[in-house]
Amino acid sequence: QTAANMLGARDASALFGESAVGVWGAGEPAIAASLLEAMQGGGEVRERFIGKTGYGTPLKCEVLAQPLGNKTESRGHLVLIVDISQQLELQRSLLRTEKLYTLGELIAGVAHELNNPLTGIIGYAQLVMRGDIEPSVRERLNQITEDAERCKQIVENLLTFGSQREAHKEFYDINR
Repeated sequence: QTAANMLGARDASALFGESAVGVWGAGEPAIAASLLEAMQGGGEVRERFIGKTGYGTPLKCEVLAQPLGNKTESRGHLVLIVDISQQLELQRSLLRTEKLYTLGELIAGVAHELNNPLTGIIGYAQLVMRGDIEPSVRERLNQITEDAERCKQIVENLLTFGSQREAHKEFYDINR
C-alpha cells in the first residue's frame, strides 16, 4: 500500500502484475529504459528520479533494482523506491544557510571598510567646527556630520545583520 500511495496507484492491487518498467514508462522513459535494460541483462540499477510516475504522481526518489539470484538464473528483481523529498529539502535549506552566512561575512567586511573613512569624516568635520568659521560653512559641516552619522548607523545595522550575536553597548572608562 505504501508503494501504491507513493506512486499514485489507486490501491496496492493495481501494482500486482504491473512491471516496474510500466510504473515509470509514461512518466520517465529514461528510467523505464534503464530498468528494462538492467532487468533483461540481470544487472542492477541505481537511478535518481525527480518527476512524475506513470500514474502522473510527482515523486522525488532513488530507484534501486537488484536481481534476485545469479545472472544466469535470475528469479526477478527486488525494486526499492526511496523517497528523497526530505533529503532534497534539507540540502536546499543548507545551501540557503550557506549563502546567508557568506552574505553576512561579505556585509561585515564591507561595513568595517566603510566605518573607517566615516569616522575620519566625522572627526575632521567636528575639529573644523571647533574653530571660528562662518555660519554657512558651519551649517554645511553640520550637514556633513549628520549625513556621516546616518551612514554610520546604516553600517552598524549591516554589522548587526551580518553577526551571529546581538550588538552590546556599554559605558567604558577609557582611563582604565
